[in-house]
Amino acid sequence: MGSLSSRPSVPTPTPQVVYVPQTMSATTTSSVENTGAENLVAVETASEVRAQNLLGRERSRFGTVLTGFRGLLSTLEDRSPRKTLLGE
Repeated sequence: MGSLSSRPSVPTPTPQVVYVPQTMSATTTSSVENTGAENLVAVETASEVRAQNLLGRERSRFGTVLTGFRGLLSTLEDRSPRKTLLGE
């Protein structure tokens, strides 16, 4: 069946202008060496912190965050003790 009016035409998209800030290329070699050493120290400390977080993380049910009402608003002492072994 035919329609009473034609389809609306799609408007042509206008190009979007993106401004990129210019970087300063005039740097001295001594500051580059210091920045490289500082970056190396920062990377090493970040990797040490990451390793400590992984080693110190508790890998049980009690180490995870419970997102229910009991997990966020109550403490472990308020709840009745749970079974932690299969035979209990």
